[in-house]
Amino acid sequence: MFLVKNLLIQVHWTDLEGYRELIKGPVLGLLAEVSEKFDNVVLVCADTPENKAVEEFAARHSLKCFKGADTDILRRFKDCMDEYSMASAARILLYWFMVDVPYLIRCLDALEGAKADYLSMPIDFDAKFGGDVFAYSFLSKAEALLSGTKSKDHARYLFCPWALTELNPEAFVFADSPEVPSYGKERLDEIRKIVDAAYPERAPGTEVSDYEFAASFLGEAAEDIADISCGFGVGTEYLAIRFKSVVGIDYDKAVIDKNIKRTGELENLVFRAGDATDQGLFKAASLSAVISMHSMEHFPDDEAFLENCSRWLRQDGVMVLEVPLRYKYPFATDWAPIGSAHIREYTKAGLRSLCERYFKIEKSFGVTRGLYLAPEMARNAVLLVMKNKRCD
Repeated sequence: MFLVKNLLIQVHWTDLEGYRELIKGPVLGLLAEVSEKFDNVVLVCADTPENKAVEEFAARHSLKCFKGADTDILRRFKDCMDEYSMASAARILLYWFMVDVPYLIRCLDALEGAKADYLSMPIDFDAKFGGDVFAYSFLSKAEALLSGTKSKDHARYLFCPWALTELNPEAFVFADSPEVPSYGKERLDEIRKIVDAAYPERAPGTEVSDYEFAASFLGEAAEDIADISCGFGVGTEYLAIRFKSVVGIDYDKAVIDKNIKRTGELENLVFRAGDATDQGLFKAASLSAVISMHSMEHFPDDEAFLENCSRWLRQDGVMVLEVPLRYKYPFATDWAPIGSAHIREYTKAGLRSLCERYFKIEKSFGVTRGLYLAPEMARNAVLLVMKNKRCD
């Protein structure tokens, strides 16, 4: 029986703005390739006035466009598959220009062959080269699973139903991935060049939920908290609402100035431009907590940064550190972060070894699709909760 191959590309109008340079070249190349290899290619977006831009983009490039539920992405994709009578599909994001199309097609074949709900890719494979591959039955089962629950994370699962494969694996039938692609240095250099030239260096905003999780380890009485590489300050502002005194540090003075202008009414919140590898940024033993969410991978000397944090923290101070994981595949032999903004990424063992020189690791979590799970389930990042070892 002939398998109809469907590709659903999740997109928001802000992608067209934020990734404009990327879309002009590599993304249009990808769209041309998938239009040849797939029977249906559909841009899937929320039904909002702003996403008229997505409709117009789809029309210019002879693509289908489906507009559906806003924050309930489970419903949006299920309605889309109903609209086009799809039994299965692959899902990617518009700016994943590096997707390996032949691998994605092999995954759809494997899903169909196994009569499964979802295809599980290896945990050490970078999903930006693959995506999500699932049957309509997956969305139906996910919907049934969520219909009887109203947990605090209910909205998150509607927004990212694929996360349920990690949390409730017993609810689904899985297919095994075919052999994942493996590239050499030439392909890595090509991708890095594109990312450096066309990916925005910083995306506006930060998931407040990340900071909610980090803050849960500080204790309600925590004060004198530093948020290192605070960026646009969304998470820093959340900390200031919860705690007595917070300082947001970032190297980008223009970003800091915008943060000050936006949050001027919060008397317990200070934003300062500074270099986190500068020991003089804070006085010794002046902080009760340091939050570092996806910043250490940018610093030339990560050990100096950790030593500084240990020095700035009081004897019983807490550091919450989150960093990206190094994927083994698709670059098994020649490896470097995709994009030079990350000087390095980390293995779980290497990160522990580094941090244990200055801190006692109290808790460890694996980060997958924004969920904080057991360390062995980490696909994207690792978060450590640590106590200062310094005694002077």
